[in-house]
Amino acid sequence: MRKYQAILFDLFDTLVDLKVERLPLVQIGGKERPSTAEVIYQAVQEYYAHVGPEEFFQALMDTSLRIDRLMDESHREILAQERFRLVLEHVGIASPPAAVVERLVTVHMDQMFQAMEFPPARRRVLEILKPAYRLGIVSNFDHPPTVYRLLRHYQLDPFFDTVMISGVVGWRKPRKEIFCQALNALGILPQQALFVGDTPSADIVGSKRAGMDVVWLNHSEGRLDFALPQPDYIIQELEQLPSILTAE
Repeated sequence: MRKYQAILFDLFDTLVDLKVERLPLVQIGGKERPSTAEVIYQAVQEYYAHVGPEEFFQALMDTSLRIDRLMDESHREILAQERFRLVLEHVGIASPPAAVVERLVTVHMDQMFQAMEFPPARRRVLEILKPAYRLGIVSNFDHPPTVYRLLRHYQLDPFFDTVMISGVVGWRKPRKEIFCQALNALGILPQQALFVGDTPSADIVGSKRAGMDVVWLNHSEGRLDFALPQPDYIIQELEQLPSILTAE
């Protein structure tokens, strides 16, 4: 086993689970799906009572699809504030006030926060690793304050020497820039760090581009596309990580 100086983690569905099934069920586009759309619409009604629910839900879905496509193509982060500004413009609200946009972001992120869970067993993993390694987070997320809130809520701040969020850096995984900023913050070379993540197209591809070794957290025991770079290690649960680090 190569001796690493640092372990970097993806955040969502690696360290923290995002339980989307906890979100309210909403009818959007003829399908019932878990979504924050209803609470966002209620906030919209506080300012723009003339906007109908179907019109708003369609605008939200259309805008989200367009933004997701743009991010997939450019790997540039588009902040939550921009997403909701575009949604309001989609329903005819020209130049929506920043305070209104921020209100929509807040109610959306409050609902998302309730769906985030840090399993206690993962704290033990961090407790085992912290004395031997510098730890960091590299995460794609469009609202950095929610990440900081999450880390404070679960008292995770003391474990991490650096937290790189796409909403701050501007680049999303798999761009190597976000990984390199984390490495620079730690003052180490890529070969001195190990990355742990669950999404091959972002976590494996990105960390490999940055020159790092990578652990694929394969929750569902899925098959990896052999056209992608291959991980150096594969585990099914984060609790297995300490054992591979101590293996001969």
